[in-house]
Amino acid sequence: MAQIKWPPVIARAAEIVESYTIPVTLRQIFYKLLMEGLIPNSDYAYKKLSAETADRRRVGEFPPLFDRGRGAVQPTSWESPKDGVQARAEQYRVDRTAGQPVALWLGMEKNALAGLIQAWFDEIGVPVLPLGGYSSESLDRQVKARVKAEGRPAVLVLSGDFDWGGLRIAFALLRRVPWHPWRYTAADYRGAVVSAPLASPLTGTPTTAAWDPDLPAALTEFGVRIEEETVLDDLLADLGH
Repeated sequence: MAQIKWPPVIARAAEIVESYTIPVTLRQIFYKLLMEGLIPNSDYAYKKLSAETADRRRVGEFPPLFDRGRGAVQPTSWESPKDGVQARAEQYRVDRTAGQPVALWLGMEKNALAGLIQAWFDEIGVPVLPLGGYSSESLDRQVKARVKAEGRPAVLVLSGDFDWGGLRIAFALLRRVPWHPWRYTAADYRGAVVSAPLASPLTGTPTTAAWDPDLPAALTEFGVRIEEETVLDDLLADLGH
C-alpha cells in the first residue's frame, strides 16, 4: 500500500463515527477503514490511527469514542437528597422481558463489544454475556443461577472471532453451557471474508467447531482471521437497530 495520507483518512474516520447514533470504538473505525482500503491491516496503522484521533479529540476536532476499559472511579454523590431521589427514580425500570416464555441472552467474545451492545440495547433489558476470552466457572454459575431464579427457559446466542482461538473459546463454553451461533457459522465467515479483503492471515493450530463442522474447513480454505468487529453491523441489524 502507498504511503498513508492521514488527514483524509481521519476525516473519513470522523464521518464513520458521526454516521452512527450509538457509541463507536476505535477498533470499529479501524476495521471500517481497512475494509474501504484506506489503511493496511498492521499494528502501525492501528497505533497511528489511535494517536491521530486522540490528538484531535483532545482539542475537540474529532468525535468522542467508546472506551469501556478506562474511566475515573469515584463514589456517586448528589447536591441534595432531592437530587439523589430523582436520580434513583430516573434509573427505575421494569423488566421488559417479564412474561415472555423464553429469556434471550446475547453472548460476545470481547468485553468491549459486549459493552457496546449493552449500551445500545440496555433499555430492552436483554442480558449481555461478555466472555472476555475464556469463560469461567463463576460466570457459568452466575448465569445458571439467574436462569433458575427466573424459572423459564433461556436461549444464549454467541458471536466470536473467526480464528482458531475464537473457536476454542466458543467450544469451551459449549461444553458447560448450551448456546446457538450468532453470525458464527461457515456461511457467515465466507460472507465476512468477501467484505474484508485485507484481513490478517490465520495462524495457530486448527481445531473443531461442534456447532458447525464446516466452519474449520472454511477457515482453512480462506486462511484469514475475521474479528468480531468486522460483522458488528450485521449483529446490530439482527437486533433491529
